[in-house]
Amino acid sequence: YQPPLYHGERQSRQQSPKSLHHCSKKTNSMAKNALLGVLESTVGKYVLGLDANSLNVAVWSGKIELSNLQLNVQAINDELTRRAQAAPNLALPIRVVTGHF
Repeated sequence: YQPPLYHGERQSRQQSPKSLHHCSKKTNSMAKNALLGVLESTVGKYVLGLDANSLNVAVWSGKIELSNLQLNVQAINDELTRRAQAAPNLALPIRVVTGHF
């Protein structure tokens, strides 16, 4: 179904390749911002340097890549300690010293 053309509207409703590229870029940016928000709310306190520059998103292929990040060692070890106190039988005898990816 195609809606009727209005007075002065061009006959062709197809977008130019340039506007399609802009649309794709905008969609990718929106997806990147949405994903960044989810990552910040879930793992943000355990990772340092999480921002738009560290996130590469290929919307249509479903590929997500994080780079140049460092683990927040203090936050991770605090969480391990908290969980060990809450469930001593499940505690693992580990402590994070450093980490990056």
